[in-house]
Amino acid sequence: MARCPSKYRICSSEQAGPSARWNVMAAYGAQIEQIDADIMQELKGIAAGARQKLDDVIAVNCRTEILYGSLGGKEPATECTTVVALPEATRDGGILVGKNWDWRNQTVESVVVLRIRQHGKPALAMIVEAGMVGRDGFNEDGVMVCGNLLVSNDDRGQVGVPIPILRRRILHSRRYYEAIDALVRARRGASGNYVIAHRDGVAIDFETTPENVYTVYPERGLLAHANHFQSQVAQITGVTKYYTGDTLYRDFRARQLLEPKIGSITLDDIKSVLRRALADKSRGLGQIAVQMHDDALEFLAQVCDGDARRALSALEIGVLSSERRPVEFQRPIRLVGRQTPRGETVFTRGIEPLGRVARRLVV
Repeated sequence: MARCPSKYRICSSEQAGPSARWNVMAAYGAQIEQIDADIMQELKGIAAGARQKLDDVIAVNCRTEILYGSLGGKEPATECTTVVALPEATRDGGILVGKNWDWRNQTVESVVVLRIRQHGKPALAMIVEAGMVGRDGFNEDGVMVCGNLLVSNDDRGQVGVPIPILRRRILHSRRYYEAIDALVRARRGASGNYVIAHRDGVAIDFETTPENVYTVYPERGLLAHANHFQSQVAQITGVTKYYTGDTLYRDFRARQLLEPKIGSITLDDIKSVLRRALADKSRGLGQIAVQMHDDALEFLAQVCDGDARRALSALEIGVLSSERRPVEFQRPIRLVGRQTPRGETVFTRGIEPLGRVARRLVV
């Protein structure tokens, strides 16, 4: 947690203007308190438990709003790709939701997995940056949420509910329509993309700005999204003027790789992609001495949730972050967090050695 505020303080001064932006934390705190007092109490518990200022904890939960929320879409969105395979596209008839998270390398040190049980609300599991109360995850009632960065002309610095709080409230929903309402009825402070899915086999992508919501539906049981607006309505209205070149093909490429295997996507397919990456000397990691044990490979394939890009990203982080050669992957790690009755978030690091590899392998 201590590493997060300094990272975003640096980023905010580089990308979002003067440091005076941090003075709006009180306004964001008021929005959070108004929409969900329990979440605000949890933020206070995190600040107390981590010995951090409450404003810094709020700021970590407002990083999109701080970095992009007042730029009017002039800073192109980059970051991640999300893929959903509905039951008709998977071999076992289940639903797979996967994402690769191409955010700043420095944040690897502060990424944790939280498993939370709370009174009167669904139990849930999420992957977050330490200090955040919501991100990508799922709850015990089968509601899932995954997000991507978006920017738009509507991002004009208005104060609204931060994205992590919106995602957490989605995961507090016991019914699918409640999860959708938690997003579309909220006063949003910045643009963002939300994939909301349910274990019964439904998924909808919501491209949002502070002013509007656009929907994208799966085709042939597949849904892929990167960091640009796909909705034709959004494109016709000229919702944004700036894109990066890579976002315009990432979602297309994901579909291109998955479509031939519709109805038969398995973990073995993901493992095969990983092995090719380890052996490829021209475009993969073949130039580095890497020893991948079967148990580590099996674990990595499972936690990638059917998303080959996410698995490859985790593998690359593990290899490139190790200073020793050969790089040896043996056993997985576990990063677990829990919420105390007092609202404090406690991170428990149950680390099982990964041989000579840093714990960055699976994040």
